Amino acid sequence: MAGVEQLRGLGCSDYGNAQRLVRKHGANIRYCYEFNQWLAWTGTHWSFDKAVAERLAKDTVLGIYS
Repeated sequence: MAGVEQLRGLGCSDYGNAQRLVRKHGANIRYCYEFNQWLAWTGTHWSFDKAVAERLAKDTVLGIYS
């Protein structure tokens, strides 16, 4: 998980938020184009999770000011 210092200095835009998402949660999510679905790392394996990207994106945006 990224430290606060890695999340500062990113633009206030969709692109900046995408960068925050990748820096904070990128190691735990992947998109599979073949199946058109998101995968989440469970700690032991990758699992299809249609809502993981939305959940983590909301978490990322809500954490900007904390």
